[in-house]
Amino acid sequence: MGRQRAPIALAMLMSWCIPALATPAASQTPLEDLLDRVQARYSGAVGISARFEQHQEVRAGAAPMLGLGALYLRSPGNLRVEYQETGRVFVADGEQIYWYLPADRQVHVRSQNSMSQQGYALFYLSGQGDMGDDFTVQGVEWRTRLRPDSIQMRLEPRLPGADYAYLMLEVDPETALVLRLVSFGVFGDATEWRFFEIETDTDLADELFQFNIPAGVSVETLGD
Repeated sequence: MGRQRAPIALAMLMSWCIPALATPAASQTPLEDLLDRVQARYSGAVGISARFEQHQEVRAGAAPMLGLGALYLRSPGNLRVEYQETGRVFVADGEQIYWYLPADRQVHVRSQNSMSQQGYALFYLSGQGDMGDDFTVQGVEWRTRLRPDSIQMRLEPRLPGADYAYLMLEVDPETALVLRLVSFGVFGDATEWRFFEIETDTDLADELFQFNIPAGVSVETLGD
């Protein structure tokens, strides 16, 4: 009798171990895979330029304010936004952020740090931050898509501290380029960016990401 117990015990042990070894690791969802592709596209960007339309709704249902201009991105953390009508310029050089308001003869200056994207979501498209780490993602349908085959994703911040409640990305699934980025505030406000005439792998001049403060303007240094 004692000789028969060892094979039985061994068989039971193998029956417990085999399923454990064969169980596959949890896989990512298709939306998480797409978000990883978007992150890889922008974090590895040597240069991306685009035209944009910016729609700002100060509250839900209010008529949006419209801005037009050009956008320049280079990883990691280089960003330039030029507004066509007002001449306003936003520049991030990797260390400092400049917001030039020519009509007011003012420049706002702020230090750029590893958390700047929590205040200004456009930094994610400059390769700063990791969207897969910073957000949970789920599918959403928000207004009419810009393209029939594009995919919309709602991104919820994993950690507190962001200046927005959540983001919406509309993405071309073939190229992993962002066609639209919407930042939703906690009070029903929303800032929508639509990108077109997107050019990738462009050789952008260093001067685009440098800002020389014009003479005669007042400079306001803001806290972190």
